[in-house]
Amino acid sequence: MYLNAIGTALPEHRYTKAQCWDAFAASDWFGRLDTRSHAIANMVLRRENGIDSRWLAVDSLDEVFAIDPDTLHRRFAAHAPRLAGQAGSAALHRAALAPAAIDAVVVSTCTGNLCPGLSGYVVERLGLRSDVLGFDLVGQGCAGALPNWQLANALLGARQCEHVLSICVEVCSAAMYLDDDPGVLISACLFGDGAGAAVLSQRRPAGQRKVEWRETSSLTNPDARESLRFQHRGGMLRNVLTRAVPRLAAQHADEVLATALARAGVTREQITGWIMHAGGRDVLLALEDRLDVFDRAGAVGIEHGSDLADPPEQVVGHHELRTARAQDRGHPNPMFGRQLRERRQCRQANAPTKHHDAFPPWLELETDTERAGDIEFIAGVEHRHPPRSASFRLVEKLDLTVRLVDAVDAHRPAHPHLGAIG
Repeated sequence: MYLNAIGTALPEHRYTKAQCWDAFAASDWFGRLDTRSHAIANMVLRRENGIDSRWLAVDSLDEVFAIDPDTLHRRFAAHAPRLAGQAGSAALHRAALAPAAIDAVVVSTCTGNLCPGLSGYVVERLGLRSDVLGFDLVGQGCAGALPNWQLANALLGARQCEHVLSICVEVCSAAMYLDDDPGVLISACLFGDGAGAAVLSQRRPAGQRKVEWRETSSLTNPDARESLRFQHRGGMLRNVLTRAVPRLAAQHADEVLATALARAGVTREQITGWIMHAGGRDVLLALEDRLDVFDRAGAVGIEHGSDLADPPEQVVGHHELRTARAQDRGHPNPMFGRQLRERRQCRQANAPTKHHDAFPPWLELETDTERAGDIEFIAGVEHRHPPRSASFRLVEKLDLTVRLVDAVDAHRPAHPHLGAIG
């Protein structure tokens, strides 16, 4: 399976953290929540944490605090089809393919439900063939893009399709929920809306750099289900986010990565770039501690975007994605490069690691498209905690993948490998 082209879509309105705090402080909800909740929201929305703003499918932040089942469902029904269609259209345009060339469409989401599903709306909006195969994947949460690509790979590998349109879309503003639980509050303060799409093809696109999907591995652990999931309260989705998530994410990512690399016959040292699902500062620091890869290979992040609900492989939180390395050079959150070095130094000295206030490490590195070489997508790895995937989601992006390919320089191996952890 080859990555042919990508497309992304975002709502019209972008809101800074300061704007979100001001809207929250002026809302009726501020008085309903206790002082501890005020302090948590203040910490997330007013302190430096690597996230500057978020895209939300609302015309005014006042709309965010109208939280009832009918309002939230209307928001999802209005914006999920539109964002999915826009991302899909952008991917088709970049692939220079007519809608009739698509043989299957696979759409993933976890922030709402339509029946018939979103795939039918995409067929309608893009003018795909009436006999196109349509699949709707739901409930896979943060790692949703990887099983989406696994299904596409199966369809292409079985020679049932020549081109598959893969789409992930999340309208997290349609899954808004507030109470005094810290995990609920942090979720409400971080997530944004958007969609990402990829055209995945059976053959290598002519005249393009090769990005090939090579191997994947999955792990299902029902015992960890309650660590990260959606509950239903009062007819609405309520996100459960616990302190165990960083440790579990790192542990399971390490296991599935080892399996995928063994199947592909590749060592970690051969991986020259990484896509990490940025589910927050603690998740990425736990991955760095467990995998110890940031100092020898590139990692990818987002310059200004908020997290969505799907992985970095597919969904974008900002249109200006940059490849990244854990260095202090030119990235918007220089604290993170310093954090990694300090943590490594503490480990080497057997000293306690320091606590930092930054959340996800959004790093950036210039790209050089002239010196880029072919790349093989070696390890698409995920871990699922039914009914919701618990991993990080790099607000991925497909754009992210392409930018990472751009960052491969001349002294890299002729066929460098890219590892993705969702």
